[in-house]
Amino acid sequence: NATWFGASTTGILNVITACFSGTWLGLTNTDWNTATNWCGGTIPNTLSDVTIGFTSNQPIIGTGGGTCRNITILAGATLTISSTNTLTIRGNWTNNGNFVSNASTVIFNGSSPQAIGGTNTTVFNNLSNTNLTALLTANNGITVKNSLNINNASVLNLGTFVLTDGGSFSDVGTGHIYTANTSSTPIPVGKTWNSVLTYSSTTGGQTIVAGTYNGSPSLELDNTSGTQTASGNIVTGGQLNINN
Repeated sequence: NATWFGASTTGILNVITACFSGTWLGLTNTDWNTATNWCGGTIPNTLSDVTIGFTSNQPIIGTGGGTCRNITILAGATLTISSTNTLTIRGNWTNNGNFVSNASTVIFNGSSPQAIGGTNTTVFNNLSNTNLTALLTANNGITVKNSLNINNASVLNLGTFVLTDGGSFSDVGTGHIYTANTSSTPIPVGKTWNSVLTYSSTTGGQTIVAGTYNGSPSLELDNTSGTQTASGNIVTGGQLNINN
């Protein structure tokens, strides 16, 4: 209902702007773990859906790390993790803005399907998947600067998107990685893969990237059509499965 004031009316009008829990306001400083920086005055937890918008104080995750369920970085906004600190995510990562990873680790440890997406390719330093019951799926390209750790019984499904080496990439997990990308370099070249690597395109042949495959089984070709072509020398430390 409309409220009308007469020409001679005096008083105080309080205007309250609503926001949703998990929305970054940055009213106090840049510290993720300062409660007054968040709508509702609550630091995010494993049930929080976080939204980072552009404010004068952009969030920095420092000592103590951060945690949330879903996180969305809006266009024009920036999330920074300082030093070797961590962010643990129980849900989805959506990057439509900027992410500054430094020497950090982002950990996906949900118990239902999780996704990495957004309009921008995310550059992680260390990326870890400890979700033991459901897939972690890429909905955009992923770059890893340092270590990719797909833990035993965890799965990273890259789909048709590219996994890129951001500097000193290494695969340190023993889980399972699927790629259906049909480019010449769907994954970094010349690396040692401790995870099981499955090439799984359903729309044509793939390039089997040169490298050492040490998973158990080491390497799986699960394509349903096309010719699979090696880009260079391939070393398998164990079993090679050609399924189709």
